Amino acid sequence: MFTKTMRNSKENQKVVSMYSLLILALTLGVYTFGYSQNAACNCSTDITYLNEKLRKTPAFKESKELYTKTYTRIFTQGKQIDSKFECYYLLNKLALAIEDRHLKIFGAKTEMSSAMMDDMLAVHAFKTSIANTLYPKVEINLDSLEQKLSILILDAKEGIYYFGDAIKLGVYTNTNMTDYTMVVLESKIPIWERGTVLARLIPYGDDYHRFIGGSLYSKRLITFGERIKKGMFLTYGFKKDTTAIDFSNSAKKEDTYRIKELSSTLTYLNVGSFNSFYPQLAEAEKFYKRIASELGTKELVLDLRNNGGGGDRNSNVLFNLLKDIDKHKKIHVLVNHNTGSNAEQFAAKLKAWKNVTVYGDKTNGTITYEIKNGSYILPCSGYIAELTSKKHTQFIKYESKGLPPDVFLDYDRDWLVQVKERIRSK
Repeated sequence: MFTKTMRNSKENQKVVSMYSLLILALTLGVYTFGYSQNAACNCSTDITYLNEKLRKTPAFKESKELYTKTYTRIFTQGKQIDSKFECYYLLNKLALAIEDRHLKIFGAKTEMSSAMMDDMLAVHAFKTSIANTLYPKVEINLDSLEQKLSILILDAKEGIYYFGDAIKLGVYTNTNMTDYTMVVLESKIPIWERGTVLARLIPYGDDYHRFIGGSLYSKRLITFGERIKKGMFLTYGFKKDTTAIDFSNSAKKEDTYRIKELSSTLTYLNVGSFNSFYPQLAEAEKFYKRIASELGTKELVLDLRNNGGGGDRNSNVLFNLLKDIDKHKKIHVLVNHNTGSNAEQFAAKLKAWKNVTVYGDKTNGTITYEIKNGSYILPCSGYIAELTSKKHTQFIKYESKGLPPDVFLDYDRDWLVQVKERIRSK
């Protein structure tokens, strides 16, 4: 039921100082932009600028023909719109025409956060800003839409989704029958109102979608790869059934790196990140040094679920440790949709070993390219384009498709339990 209160503790309410409100207003003012203020500054200007940058990325040559057709169409559309949200959508759609899922365009940061939702002064100030009002409203009968969506089966992409008891969304196909719209039906997050478009989803690859829309508690424009399985958004966490458990996710722990004995013959190793910057790199190096003598004495379950990647400075240390393991000792690797980038590369290299079996589901499909000093601010909107400059050719067949496991696991039961069952059966 969508009747629980999001917060009922008055002790959590805060009063914003006049200084804080001034900072908030100034920040929101920086974030705002209007095409009408300058006839030469419009969506097509940003599209032209982004086009010039995209053509210099390492993935452009692989997608040149499709990209050129897409650019012509999107540039024409960009000249005809004045909606900031629609422009953001078009910019990301243009980036999606290149087979490189690291390419992204983000909105500028806002000053809102989940901690500020009880602060009515801050909420009121934010509601008057362009950062809040750039999200369009749908022009359809929401009661009829909700009735139609409520009778759909669990595995249908369309339907009614929840984020806990904070927000209720309707997801439906657009008139073009390819993209999906996510509209707010009910919300206890005060910056989201009924009828507001929260995001759009663009299908790509094999059952992947590009999420283009807003962050729940800040309304910053964000984009990422998403998949929907068993009525669940695997990245964002929206669910048709709020009581459903996403067994594809690893249990959230405070420690990024963990080792645990599962039995007298099996060791569990969880590596939650390959972050290659200090201080986390130092934490990883210290952990790998501590466990080096423990690896290889038993069979190993290596859990890379939700490891979004990092760099070789981190992952190569672990790779070299595993390389020294007796080849008669089996290594069982767990991956999921949120295993991305350098973690996907790591899993792909292990998958080639005879003593390794990979379990789970397809990885994120952001495996081939790398961002190195590739951040650009678009001239009119102020949106931030993150573009790649390095290519790892050996992984290109997994880009936008993900690394497939050797054994696909069932989404209805605990994944670690399923792996242990398969190990015992052998």
